[in-house]
Amino acid sequence: MIELYQFHPSLGLPNMSSFCLKLETWLRMAGLPYENHYTNDPREAPLGKLPSLKVDNRLIPDSTLCIDYLKHKHDIDFDRHLTPEQKAQSHVLKALLEDRLYFAALYSRWADGRYWPQFRDSLFGKLPFPVRKVLPQVIQQKMKRDLQGQGTAKHSPEQVYAFASQDVAVLSALLGDKAYFFGDEPSEIDASAFGLIAQLTLITDNSPWPPIVAPYPNLRAYAERMRQRYFP
Repeated sequence: MIELYQFHPSLGLPNMSSFCLKLETWLRMAGLPYENHYTNDPREAPLGKLPSLKVDNRLIPDSTLCIDYLKHKHDIDFDRHLTPEQKAQSHVLKALLEDRLYFAALYSRWADGRYWPQFRDSLFGKLPFPVRKVLPQVIQQKMKRDLQGQGTAKHSPEQVYAFASQDVAVLSALLGDKAYFFGDEPSEIDASAFGLIAQLTLITDNSPWPPIVAPYPNLRAYAERMRQRYFP
Protein backbone atom coordinates (compact mmCIF):
# COMPACT_ATOMS: atom_id res chain seq x y z
CA MET A 1 0.00 0.00 0.00
CA ILE A 2 1.20 3.49 -0.84
CA GLU A 3 1.01 5.81 2.17
CA LEU A 4 0.60 9.49 1.39
CA TYR A 5 1.60 12.00 4.07
CA GLN A 6 0.11 15.43 3.50
CA PHE A 7 -1.67 18.38 5.09
CA HIS A 8 -5.30 18.12 6.15
CA PRO A 9 -7.92 19.16 3.57
CA SER A 10 -8.83 22.79 4.11
CA LEU A 11 -10.01 25.98 2.42
CA GLY A 12 -12.60 23.98 0.49
CA LEU A 13 -9.97 21.97 -1.40
CA PRO A 14 -8.68 18.41 -1.07
CA ASN A 15 -5.46 20.11 0.02
CA MET A 16 -4.32 23.69 0.54
CA SER A 17 -0.79 22.73 -0.54
CA SER A 18 -0.27 22.81 -4.31
CA PHE A 19 2.36 20.08 -4.06
CA CYS A 20 0.20 17.80 -1.92
CA LEU A 21 -2.71 18.31 -4.29
CA LYS A 22 -0.42 17.68 -7.28
CA LEU A 23 0.75 14.33 -5.87
CA GLU A 24 -2.69 13.13 -4.83
CA THR A 25 -4.08 14.13 -8.24
CA TRP A 26 -1.34 12.17 -9.99
CA LEU A 27 -2.10 9.10 -7.85
CA ARG A 28 -5.75 9.34 -8.87
CA MET A 29 -4.81 9.84 -12.52
CA ALA A 30 -2.71 6.67 -12.27
CA GLY A 31 -5.43 4.72 -10.45
CA LEU A 32 -2.98 3.60 -7.77
CA PRO A 33 -4.48 2.74 -4.37
CA TYR A 34 -3.12 4.76 -1.47
CA GLU A 35 -3.82 5.59 2.14
CA ASN A 36 -3.84 9.16 3.46
CA HIS A 37 -2.04 10.22 6.61
CA TYR A 38 -2.84 13.81 7.54
CA THR A 39 -0.75 16.22 9.59
CA ASN A 40 -0.38 19.99 9.70
CA ASP A 41 3.12 19.79 11.19
CA PRO A 42 5.72 19.03 8.50
CA ARG A 43 8.75 19.32 10.78
CA GLU A 44 9.22 15.56 11.12
CA ALA A 45 8.74 14.87 7.41
CA PRO A 46 11.74 14.23 5.15
CA LEU A 47 13.32 17.59 4.27
CA GLY A 48 10.83 19.15 6.72
CA LYS A 49 8.23 19.43 3.96
CA LEU A 50 5.05 17.75 2.77
CA PRO A 51 3.99 15.73 0.86
CA SER A 52 5.97 12.52 1.18
CA LEU A 53 5.27 8.89 0.34
CA LYS A 54 6.01 5.67 2.17
CA VAL A 55 6.26 2.87 -0.37
CA ASP A 56 8.33 -0.33 -0.52
CA ASN A 57 9.56 0.43 3.01
CA ARG A 58 11.03 3.70 1.76
CA LEU A 59 10.06 7.22 2.79
CA ILE A 60 10.32 9.43 -0.30
CA PRO A 61 10.23 13.25 -0.07
CA ASP A 62 9.20 15.81 -2.69
CA SER A 63 6.22 15.43 -5.02
CA THR A 64 8.39 15.19 -8.15
CA LEU A 65 10.63 12.48 -6.67
CA CYS A 66 7.54 10.57 -5.49
CA ILE A 67 5.99 10.69 -8.97
CA ASP A 68 9.26 9.72 -10.65
CA TYR A 69 9.60 6.68 -8.37
CA LEU A 70 6.06 5.48 -9.04
CA LYS A 71 6.32 6.16 -12.79
CA HIS A 72 9.30 3.83 -13.08
CA LYS A 73 7.93 1.23 -10.67
CA HIS A 74 4.58 0.92 -12.46
CA ASP A 75 5.65 1.92 -16.00
CA ILE A 76 3.24 4.87 -16.09
CA ASP A 77 3.80 7.68 -18.57
CA PHE A 78 1.05 10.21 -19.19
CA ASP A 79 3.28 12.00 -21.70
CA ARG A 80 3.79 9.20 -24.21
CA HIS A 81 1.52 10.94 -26.71
CA LEU A 82 3.39 14.26 -26.50
CA THR A 83 5.88 15.37 -29.14
CA PRO A 84 9.45 16.26 -28.06
CA GLU A 85 8.50 19.93 -28.40
CA GLN A 86 5.44 19.48 -26.20
CA LYS A 87 7.53 17.67 -23.59
CA ALA A 88 9.92 20.62 -23.56
CA GLN A 89 6.97 23.01 -23.20
CA SER A 90 5.65 20.90 -20.34
CA HIS A 91 9.01 21.18 -18.57
CA VAL A 92 9.00 24.97 -18.94
CA LEU A 93 5.39 25.20 -17.79
CA LYS A 94 6.22 23.20 -14.68
CA ALA A 95 9.01 25.68 -13.88
CA LEU A 96 6.59 28.59 -14.27
CA LEU A 97 4.12 26.94 -11.92
CA GLU A 98 6.42 25.50 -9.28
CA ASP A 99 9.45 27.79 -9.32
CA ARG A 100 7.80 31.16 -9.91
CA LEU A 101 4.03 31.53 -9.45
CA TYR A 102 4.07 29.15 -6.48
CA PHE A 103 6.08 31.65 -4.45
CA ALA A 104 3.55 34.41 -5.05
CA ALA A 105 0.83 32.07 -3.76
CA LEU A 106 3.01 31.24 -0.76
CA TYR A 107 3.63 34.93 -0.12
CA SER A 108 -0.08 35.74 -0.15
CA ARG A 109 -0.70 33.24 2.65
CA TRP A 110 2.31 33.49 4.91
CA ALA A 111 3.85 36.94 4.41
CA ASP A 112 1.02 39.30 3.45
CA GLY A 113 -0.42 40.54 6.75
CA ARG A 114 -3.80 41.24 5.17
CA TYR A 115 -4.46 37.54 4.52
CA TRP A 116 -2.33 35.72 7.08
CA PRO A 117 -4.83 35.75 10.01
CA GLN A 118 -7.57 33.99 8.07
CA PHE A 119 -5.15 31.48 6.58
CA ARG A 120 -3.64 30.83 10.03
CA ASP A 121 -7.04 30.18 11.56
CA SER A 122 -8.10 27.90 8.69
CA LEU A 123 -4.95 25.82 8.95
CA PHE A 124 -4.25 25.75 12.68
CA GLY A 125 -7.52 26.77 14.35
CA LYS A 126 -8.47 23.26 15.45
CA LEU A 127 -5.15 22.47 17.12
CA PRO A 128 -5.17 22.29 20.93
CA PHE A 129 -3.95 25.23 22.97
CA PRO A 130 -1.07 26.17 23.30
CA VAL A 131 0.07 24.44 20.09
CA ARG A 132 -2.22 26.61 17.95
CA LYS A 133 -0.59 29.71 19.44
CA VAL A 134 3.04 28.63 19.05
CA LEU A 135 3.23 26.43 15.97
CA PRO A 136 1.77 28.93 13.46
CA GLN A 137 4.31 31.57 14.49
CA VAL A 138 7.22 29.13 14.23
CA ILE A 139 6.23 27.96 10.75
CA GLN A 140 5.34 31.47 9.57
CA GLN A 141 8.74 32.80 10.53
CA LYS A 142 10.44 29.98 8.64
CA MET A 143 8.28 30.59 5.57
CA LYS A 144 9.02 34.33 5.66
CA ARG A 145 12.76 33.62 5.89
CA ASP A 146 12.47 31.23 2.94
CA LEU A 147 10.59 33.83 0.90
CA GLN A 148 13.22 36.44 1.73
CA GLY A 149 16.01 34.10 0.71
CA GLN A 150 14.22 33.12 -2.49
CA GLY A 151 13.62 36.79 -3.26
CA THR A 152 9.85 37.15 -3.53
CA ALA A 153 9.43 38.83 -0.14
CA LYS A 154 12.07 41.44 -0.99
CA HIS A 155 9.49 43.08 -3.28
CA SER A 156 6.46 45.13 -2.31
CA PRO A 157 3.08 43.35 -2.29
CA GLU A 158 2.08 45.35 -5.37
CA GLN A 159 5.10 44.10 -7.29
CA VAL A 160 4.64 40.50 -6.15
CA TYR A 161 1.09 40.45 -7.47
CA ALA A 162 2.07 42.31 -10.65
CA PHE A 163 4.55 39.54 -11.42
CA ALA A 164 1.88 36.97 -10.56
CA SER A 165 -0.64 38.64 -12.87
CA GLN A 166 1.81 38.24 -15.76
CA ASP A 167 2.23 34.54 -14.97
CA VAL A 168 -1.52 33.97 -14.73
CA ALA A 169 -2.01 35.63 -18.13
CA VAL A 170 0.62 33.30 -19.62
CA LEU A 171 -1.08 30.23 -18.13
CA SER A 172 -4.42 31.30 -19.58
CA ALA A 173 -2.88 31.85 -23.01
CA LEU A 174 -1.15 28.46 -22.96
CA LEU A 175 -4.36 26.68 -21.95
CA GLY A 176 -6.53 28.53 -24.48
CA ASP A 177 -9.76 26.71 -25.23
CA LYS A 178 -8.29 23.22 -24.67
CA ALA A 179 -9.73 20.91 -22.03
CA TYR A 180 -6.23 20.21 -20.67
CA PHE A 181 -2.88 21.79 -21.33
CA PHE A 182 -1.96 19.45 -24.16
CA GLY A 183 -5.31 18.43 -25.56
CA ASP A 184 -8.42 16.45 -24.75
CA GLU A 185 -6.81 14.20 -22.13
CA PRO A 186 -4.62 15.10 -19.15
CA SER A 187 -0.86 14.70 -19.25
CA GLU A 188 1.53 14.79 -16.31
CA ILE A 189 1.71 18.59 -16.23
CA ASP A 190 -2.01 18.74 -15.46
CA ALA A 191 -1.37 17.33 -11.98
CA SER A 192 1.03 20.21 -11.27
CA ALA A 193 -1.20 22.76 -12.97
CA PHE A 194 -4.33 21.73 -11.07
CA GLY A 195 -2.37 21.66 -7.81
CA LEU A 196 -1.60 25.36 -8.11
CA ILE A 197 -4.40 26.78 -10.26
CA ALA A 198 -6.97 25.35 -7.84
CA GLN A 199 -5.38 27.43 -5.06
CA LEU A 200 -5.90 30.60 -7.09
CA THR A 201 -9.34 29.99 -8.59
CA LEU A 202 -11.36 27.69 -6.32
CA ILE A 203 -10.73 29.45 -3.01
CA THR A 204 -13.04 32.43 -2.59
CA ASP A 205 -12.02 33.37 0.95
CA ASN A 206 -10.22 36.61 1.65
CA SER A 207 -7.22 36.59 -0.73
CA PRO A 208 -5.64 38.70 -3.48
CA TRP A 209 -6.39 36.17 -6.21
CA PRO A 210 -10.02 36.75 -7.32
CA PRO A 211 -9.28 40.01 -9.19
CA ILE A 212 -6.07 38.56 -10.63
CA VAL A 213 -7.73 35.45 -12.11
CA ALA A 214 -11.13 36.99 -12.95
CA PRO A 215 -10.08 38.05 -16.50
CA TYR A 216 -9.23 34.42 -17.31
CA PRO A 217 -12.36 32.26 -16.91
CA ASN A 218 -10.71 29.37 -18.75
CA LEU A 219 -8.46 28.81 -15.73
CA ARG A 220 -11.34 28.46 -13.28
CA ALA A 221 -13.19 26.20 -15.75
CA TYR A 222 -10.04 24.09 -16.02
CA ALA A 223 -9.74 23.76 -12.25
CA GLU A 224 -13.41 22.81 -11.94
CA ARG A 225 -12.96 20.24 -14.73
CA MET A 226 -10.01 18.64 -12.98
CA ARG A 227 -11.77 18.67 -9.60
CA GLN A 228 -14.88 17.00 -11.00
CA ARG A 229 -12.80 14.39 -12.80
CA TYR A 230 -10.50 13.40 -9.94
CA PHE A 231 -12.22 14.63 -6.74
CA PRO A 232 -15.95 14.35 -7.55
